[in-house]
Amino acid sequence: MRRLRLLGLASAAVGLAMLATSASAAVFDFSILSAGNNDAASGQFTASSLGGDDYLVTGVTGTADGSAITGLSSYGGADQQLHLPGSATQSLADRAGIAFMTASLDYNIFAQVSGVPAYSFCRSDEQLSCTGTDANDTPTDATFTVTAATGTPEPASWAMMLLGIAGVGGVMRTTRRKLAALRPAI
Repeated sequence: MRRLRLLGLASAAVGLAMLATSASAAVFDFSILSAGNNDAASGQFTASSLGGDDYLVTGVTGTADGSAITGLSSYGGADQQLHLPGSATQSLADRAGIAFMTASLDYNIFAQVSGVPAYSFCRSDEQLSCTGTDANDTPTDATFTVTAATGTPEPASWAMMLLGIAGVGGVMRTTRRKLAALRPAI
């Protein structure tokens, strides 16, 4: 009986810990390839919800033109907003764009026209402003895709699952002992 109480308390503690550490960020895989200059980048965005299908990108990992992405950038006045689920009438990024940097360059992914899923991908060593809002911009058609990353269970989820299995095993063991005690000796 005492073991069952301890198991119950341990399960409750793990459950509370799981609630306190649950992930609030969404993770998205992305890739972009510019047809005009063959620039390419891929990796993952970490984002927090702004409500509905709108997200604020708060982190980025991956590579751009073979170099490691080191973090977000404000290049081109980027507002770091991601709009899902991009469709024929909704772009994934807006005119201000999503910007990130490598050790040597800044990059910006932005919609060529607000609300239309046509994208440009430029870098800081090019001869255009790369903001997407300047009339002097020369858009380069780019293919931009974003998908929800597949989840990996958090350690607290694994712990809760193992405690649940142990709890079921404990209850089965106790029930078996009680049933054995009730059976007449043969």
